[in-house]
Amino acid sequence: MKVSRKRGEQISPESCSEIIVSLWREFGSPAVGASELTRLHDALADVFGRDKVPSPARIARELAQEGAALRHPEIIECDARWREAQIAGRMNAFQSVRQLQTGVPLQLKQAAAIIAELEELRGCFVNTGDEAALAELKTLAIEARHAATNRAKDSSLSTADRKVQAEICEWFRVWLETPNLFNQWLELRRSSAAFREKFSKPD
Repeated sequence: MKVSRKRGEQISPESCSEIIVSLWREFGSPAVGASELTRLHDALADVFGRDKVPSPARIARELAQEGAALRHPEIIECDARWREAQIAGRMNAFQSVRQLQTGVPLQLKQAAAIIAELEELRGCFVNTGDEAALAELKTLAIEARHAATNRAKDSSLSTADRKVQAEICEWFRVWLETPNLFNQWLELRRSSAAFREKFSKPD
């Protein structure tokens, strides 16, 4: 293959277009339908990494600008299947943090583990440019923060439980505002005298 790039290397939109067209021409500049898009998708995965391959619809648009004949019904179906697979993959990624939607109060260790999962997912979605997934992730964290805030004010809970929920609320606030710095902040927070005094017993 003429195209040679490191997997995962950042590629500009202009270079992406050039690579798509170059591969299509290597394949003989065929009319583009489902089978051609699948072949191009697999070849592009070797260049970009599978998580960064453009959608079939985008590939088709790039080739249409170069004069490719398009089999539109096949392209629409191929793109729809690709998007369904993307959604399914995203749902699988979110399974590890679905505990946030159960309504069960978190304890400190659970909250730390879940925020670590959120941050790992955030990094993945930033790398793939998945804005929809990033928005879902943020929504989950905001809802978790609101739930912890409400529990911290719930007079039916013990003082100790309310303190835990207030602390968790603060953790989510910090992660939402400065996710890149959260791990360092949490390490400092847990080692502080105020934290040790407030939560001297293991949770």
